[in-house]
Amino acid sequence: MPKTPRKARQRILVMAQGGATRFPGKHFVLINGEPLLQRTLRLCRELTPSEIVVIGWNTDPFVALETRLHTLPTPGHGLLDGIWGTRALWNDYTTLLLGDVVFSKAALQQCLEPKKFAFFGRTGPSAYTSCPWGEIFALSMGARAQELVTTTIGDAAVRQKREGRLWGLWDLLGSQAKWLSIDDWTDDVDTPDELASIQQLSDTIRRDDSVPRSNAR
Repeated sequence: MPKTPRKARQRILVMAQGGATRFPGKHFVLINGEPLLQRTLRLCRELTPSEIVVIGWNTDPFVALETRLHTLPTPGHGLLDGIWGTRALWNDYTTLLLGDVVFSKAALQQCLEPKKFAFFGRTGPSAYTSCPWGEIFALSMGARAQELVTTTIGDAAVRQKREGRLWGLWDLLGSQAKWLSIDDWTDDVDTPDELASIQQLSDTIRRDDSVPRSNAR
């Protein structure tokens, strides 16, 4: 009797391990009264049945999230160091969400769809916030892409280029991946000014949060 093919497994990693030297505590700033990471986790639970793991620190703000927590030995020298340190958690499909991003539901749902290899972001200035440049908000990798990423960033010197940002990985591997655009008000909060810009959209965010979306996939 032929075996039933195993259903592909997905794991969501919310990357919040950085030192946040420009904006300490940015992962827990309040968005309509709700800590940013808590909001992201709540929306993820609404949108996907996949396991969610926060990459952070064994400190009060993180342990209070009541979500599986994975800690790294050190913050490293940037996001790519953080990604390198999560390899043991990678599954058939692994989605990396940046923990300092305020996602719309539509954008998050798009990011949570498993892809063989895709970057999710905006290539230029935001039409909604004060951010004057492009941003990458998430990365989705299947098994082959994970092998490619592991090979590409295995050298610490490569990981530390461009401060270890996802744009550096896009520069190295973008020709082999898809770019999926997110052109709504989704944005990150790297500085107090960027937070203030996002908070001006509080009514829009509140309305978006109240719209139910299916997590059936």
